[in-house]
Amino acid sequence: MDRTLIHGAGAFLDLWDDESPVIEAHTSGSTGVPKVIWLPKEHMRRSAQATNSFFGIDSRSTLVCPLSVDYIAGKMMVVRAIEAGAELWMLTPHRESILSELPDSVETIDLLPIVPAQLEPLLRSDRAARVKNVIIGGSPMTDSQEAMAADAPFSAFATYGMTETCSHVALRRIGHDGQWFTPMPGVRTALDGRGCLIVDGMVTNDIVELRGDGRFRWLGRADNVIITGGLKVAPEEMERLISGGMAVVSDARFYLTSRSSELWGEEVVMVVDREVDRSAVDSICRRLLPRHAVPKDVIVDPGMEFTASGKLRRRRF
Repeated sequence: MDRTLIHGAGAFLDLWDDESPVIEAHTSGSTGVPKVIWLPKEHMRRSAQATNSFFGIDSRSTLVCPLSVDYIAGKMMVVRAIEAGAELWMLTPHRESILSELPDSVETIDLLPIVPAQLEPLLRSDRAARVKNVIIGGSPMTDSQEAMAADAPFSAFATYGMTETCSHVALRRIGHDGQWFTPMPGVRTALDGRGCLIVDGMVTNDIVELRGDGRFRWLGRADNVIITGGLKVAPEEMERLISGGMAVVSDARFYLTSRSSELWGEEVVMVVDREVDRSAVDSICRRLLPRHAVPKDVIVDPGMEFTASGKLRRRRF
């Protein structure tokens, strides 16, 4: 490994070069307290090799990472660079002007990982035209972000994966594949009895629609499902249905969750981070959602919480 090609990842390189067969990592904590897990270096190498093969990353490539090496996305960019013998620039994680630290000598960026919140600042950058491929993960994208990515001057891919799988195990070309993720070569997918995805034998809490060819469409998290009057509501799927309409009437952030109900057991409510035109919101929901999924109330919560990667911490009431 030529350390002179990797800029800004010294502490992680020391851990990678030591005699331990594992690397310490932390889960995102989107459904609770982040957990410490230990990832075999060999699994990380295989994941990096698969990504490098898909994007044609080799010793002539330049990678740039505006994400922290404290998280799996940053760690895996270092491993990809090591495996390919590629040049890597680790930048300070910013949600604005994310390429501002990059030297002018870097003319082409072969692979750039970002979280959805970094997409718009990237597109505003005069250096966006240097980027060939962008992988976007950490949290779901909004409809407007999907539209921006589809029209971007680079190829944009949504990722599916988690810390436990050493970053992504499936990709979705934005603007080309609809909402369907294609597993990386060699990755096996199946469903459990809840309709949740199984990846190479590892059971997830992600509810998906699975095709016979292994491709899948993400619907939501099993631990977020609302059961109201005996009917199931996947809030993430319902949010997608109304996101376009909500953007027209308000710039408020919102999500759907549940509240205890003596009549229904649970009832659907909408949480917003600022006051909205409630009659307009109700009209949109009644027009676009199944009857049992229409929110019974709107709750204003200015203190919505998010993880470092932008994942929402959902509350129940």
